[in-house]
Amino acid sequence: MLMVDELQLLEKKLHELANKTANLNAENEKMKAELKFFEKDSEGIKKTKSDIDGFQTQKNQIKEKLTKLLNKFSEAGL
Repeated sequence: MLMVDELQLLEKKLHELANKTANLNAENEKMKAELKFFEKDSEGIKKTKSDIDGFQTQKNQIKEKLTKLLNKFSEAGL
């Protein structure tokens, strides 16, 4: 009878372990989905930052051209 009890206990522990493994797998899949979401969001942020940097560069170029033009007008006495 002792062997039967031990086998039942081992079977119970095995069942618990299988349940924990299933729960961990489900949690792992959920975390993978969240990671993909954050990676996609990160790509969007990088693109937005790149766009902002591009606009800043254009703004600086326009300022330089306007400054040069104003300097030419000043030199011409206008």
